[in-house]
Amino acid sequence: MLTDKVRTSSYASFILGTPTVFNDAVVLDVGCGTGILSMFAARSGAKRVYAVEASDIVKRAETIIKDNGHDDVITCVSSAFLRSSFLPLRTHGRLRGSKSRPG
Repeated sequence: MLTDKVRTSSYASFILGTPTVFNDAVVLDVGCGTGILSMFAARSGAKRVYAVEASDIVKRAETIIKDNGHDDVITCVSSAFLRSSFLPLRTHGRLRGSKSRPG
């Protein structure tokens, strides 16, 4: 994404140019990569941004976000952590880890 200047600048133009959409919003950036869109959202006034990424680049995103002073607004999350910790998954009519069937 970073090498695609047209796409990145288009996102930047929209996100930074419409602060009424992002001001005080909670933003979920799924597939955040290096966190560029998350940082645009933070700069545009989002009160909280959750940057979710499946690959190890999430570690680099955390560093980039901190280096740019947005770590007070943006929280980086590994989607592997989310899958194992928060999201209930249905398996054959039951929630994974559940011993009873839903009523």
